[in-house]
Amino acid sequence: MSIRAAVSFALTISVIAGVAQVAHAAPATPEEQLVDAVKNGPYQKLGPWLANLYQEYTGTRDKKNFVTRNPVLNVHAGKIGVDLYASDAARLQGSLVALGASDIRSIGPLVSAQVPVSSLGDLAGLASLEFASPVLAQTRVDPRGGVVSQGDASLKADVVRAATGLDGTDITVGTMSDSYACNPPAFLPGAPTSTATQDIATLDVPSDGVEVLDNGPCPGTDEGRAMAQLVHDVAPGASLKFHTANDGQLDFANGILELQAAGANVIVDDVIYFAENMFSDGIIAQAADEAVKRGAAYFSSAGNDARSSYESAYRETLVTAPASGNLNGNGAPLTLRAHNFDDGSGVSTLQKIHVTQAGGQAVILFSFQWDQPFLSSTTYANLTDPTATSAPRGATGDLDLLIYDDNGVLVPFCPPGLSVGITCQLTGARNIGRDAVDIAALVVTGPKSKSGDFYIRFVRAAGAAPHHVKYVAFELAGLVDIVDHDTHSGAAYGHTNARNVESVGASSWYLTGNFDPYYSTLVQDTPGACVPACLNDFSSAGGVPIYLNKYGEVLATPEVRQTPDVTGPDGGNTTFFFFDTAFDDDDGDGCNTSRNTFITPCLDKPGDELPNFFGTSASAPHVAGVAALMLDKNPGLSATQIYDILQNTAQDIRKREVAVVPGPGESVYSALPAGPDDDSGYGFVDAAAAVAATPAPAP
Repeated sequence: MSIRAAVSFALTISVIAGVAQVAHAAPATPEEQLVDAVKNGPYQKLGPWLANLYQEYTGTRDKKNFVTRNPVLNVHAGKIGVDLYASDAARLQGSLVALGASDIRSIGPLVSAQVPVSSLGDLAGLASLEFASPVLAQTRVDPRGGVVSQGDASLKADVVRAATGLDGTDITVGTMSDSYACNPPAFLPGAPTSTATQDIATLDVPSDGVEVLDNGPCPGTDEGRAMAQLVHDVAPGASLKFHTANDGQLDFANGILELQAAGANVIVDDVIYFAENMFSDGIIAQAADEAVKRGAAYFSSAGNDARSSYESAYRETLVTAPASGNLNGNGAPLTLRAHNFDDGSGVSTLQKIHVTQAGGQAVILFSFQWDQPFLSSTTYANLTDPTATSAPRGATGDLDLLIYDDNGVLVPFCPPGLSVGITCQLTGARNIGRDAVDIAALVVTGPKSKSGDFYIRFVRAAGAAPHHVKYVAFELAGLVDIVDHDTHSGAAYGHTNARNVESVGASSWYLTGNFDPYYSTLVQDTPGACVPACLNDFSSAGGVPIYLNKYGEVLATPEVRQTPDVTGPDGGNTTFFFFDTAFDDDDGDGCNTSRNTFITPCLDKPGDELPNFFGTSASAPHVAGVAALMLDKNPGLSATQIYDILQNTAQDIRKREVAVVPGPGESVYSALPAGPDDDSGYGFVDAAAAVAATPAPAP
């Protein structure tokens, strides 16, 4: 079963504002005009996302009860999480306090804070601010819609506990996600749910609860609580702690080190910041590596974006622009400096993609990056681990990802108020001297009769050309397919690709050997089709090269790290999170509660079936629980030893799920190479083999 549809957002959304321009010569090309207000207007320090939010706020009559229509931004109690870079750190922090900001975290010029939306205009005018960006992050849940996850048995962790008595006693596992005790309502009306207090009473978490070092703002989904339940299923004797990962990159990094300092032997997270570095180690990756250096084992979800990515050497060509004027000011014909997608002898500066709406809309976000330094992360490296040559370094070029319609016409900027029937884009941040990333978005709420075809172009607006470019496409609503020049590149980037982090892919519990007879019978498939396991269709592949060290210096030889490292199970039961699916029958009547009716012909009432937690967000805590069992046997294991044992005892995965069809032998899988690969890593984790291979502690 190929399930790629993401959570549907509210139909009316606001993505970007056309901010006022400062007085300067008008740009000549449509491309320049599109991004001019964002890059040169009074809100240029805020970038397009925050500028839009502020203009939406200023245009709202009921400012006291303001609620943004932008589904990508998380505004809580009138505040939004912001990452900031100061030109004067002391003055900026004082100004943030005066503006009503809270949860201020800082190191040198790097600051994370919750900033009132009403103060964003004043923030943009501060001389002490260099630039700011909103918290744009995503947990790794896949939205397929005393409780124990079936993943526990698929890993054979239940066998370990029964045979050895090991349960993670005296081991502490720290989890990081959005929130812990916000206690959201059921994700499906009438479905089972629970609160954090109830989880303690039912022993779905430790009897003494979970220590929350820092919670994310409520309301939240409590994905961190669901992760804690899964860790507890595998290692019920382990103590659990939680720290939010959703209050900015610096706060995330600080939280990693706070958990380690609070005694966490194992740390696991399931969050990606879209602006995390692809070609070097960013702030979060550096903090994760440091936590491992200090003694913790670190696990991170690989992501749910398969190979929805384009990656290439940068090949620049000149494109005649459809306008008069002079781009370079020297009287030459007007041209655009664009990337050539054709890697042969031809020229193609437009890459075709196809977008499919879901529920009347599509929101596709692109993290577009190039191999130049990030001022934010090189500053963090210089402050936390300085060397003789370390120094803050920013991008030397300014690039934009632009989107065109099926006629090759530039898609317009989205207005603050978006209505049904509009197609628009977000793009264009200042990069030179800042970070080498452009977070772009295509928003489609147009009629279904539209073709759904669009084109992507990379344009160098200013500065030095890079050597390599890459984007990863995130399906926030609807689907996207890369039609032309698809490089099928890995989508697992950021801290999950850090050198000392164990990245975890996902195989649904029913796609593993322990459940093969049940699964094969359910879908009338060939027995043994997924022994030892089949990789989920969405599980992110790795292989993203590292071209720069954390100080922004070019490596003599690019570093390609093994990512993911191993694969764990997902799709198991929780007490409240997320939806029930068609693959389990929790009450024994042969039916289930599901939006997927093609496998099981009857449905229970929502309250009769338990929610299932899909995505690498679920597989990572399962594997972290196995690490706790290993440490229970030998507390002296280093992170490297844990990783090596998990990898050496993992069962090789040779298939990736493509489609599950309820007919004899009709399910479809794609082949994976033997041995370690960039899709499944070393294979599916075997808890019994891993614990057996764990050496006894030295006397």
